[in-house]
Formats: sequence, structure tokens, C-alpha cells
Amino acid sequence: STANGEQILVQVEGTPKIPANRSAELWWIGADGTPVSVGVLPDTGRQVLTRQGLTGDEPAPTFAVSIEPRGGSPTGAPTGKVITTFTAVRSL
Repeated sequence: STANGEQILVQVEGTPKIPANRSAELWWIGADGTPVSVGVLPDTGRQVLTRQGLTGDEPAPTFAVSIEPRGGSPTGAPTGKVITTFTAVRSL
């Protein structure tokens, strides 16, 4: 983690083909069920995403990935189809 927020290492493998005008966006699903954007996923490879407000208090946090307009959701909430949800392998 950093002084500004929690860091998450994202490794993208075997992703579905996403149109050039769309992005895959990663969401942290809080204990109250509210999604918080962690950031837009890279098309391939690894990326470290940092997001303020991610506490890492949950023993196994839940994430979701949605397909959004290029650059990410314009509303701060998922607007496109959620293509997967998963639980983190280990606590942040």
C-alpha cells in the first residue's frame, strides 16, 4: 500500500476480445455491495493500480470486471456488462 491508497497488482491473461472502443474496468465490491472503480485494466500484461479508499480490511475481497466505454465508466459505477466476479486470492 501507499500513503495515497492501496496498490493492487493485476495480471491480465486469457481475456476475451474487447472492441477497440471499449475498456475492461476492475471494480472493488465493498462489504455493502457498492462497487468502487480500481481502474481500467491493461489490454495485456501486468499493471499496478492504486485506488484511494480501499482498506484491505476484508479477508478475501470481491472484485468484478465490466466492459465500459474506452477509458472507463463515465458515471463512477459499472454501466456495461459485468463479465466476471471473483474473490482475491489473498487479502490486500
